[in-house]
Amino acid sequence: MMLLHLGYHNFINADKIVTIAVSYTQPAARDIQGARERGALIDCTKGRRTRSVIYTESGHVVLSSVQPECLVERWEAGGR
Repeated sequence: MMLLHLGYHNFINADKIVTIAVSYTQPAARDIQGARERGALIDCTKGRRTRSVIYTESGHVVLSSVQPECLVERWEAGGR
């Protein structure tokens, strides 16, 4: 199991990630609101601006304040 660092001492199991997307699109905003309503939203931003939206196999939506490009680089580097 590889853990991906999302920032601010938050990690996610990289094997369960379906996709990583930018947060500023309208579909992402709808997905965030839907996840919030059904209790499947995990906010890892610590009050910072949301830059990445991570979709998991379980249907959870995870928010991160780290840019998607940086998360992908970390993923390719083994999670650091």
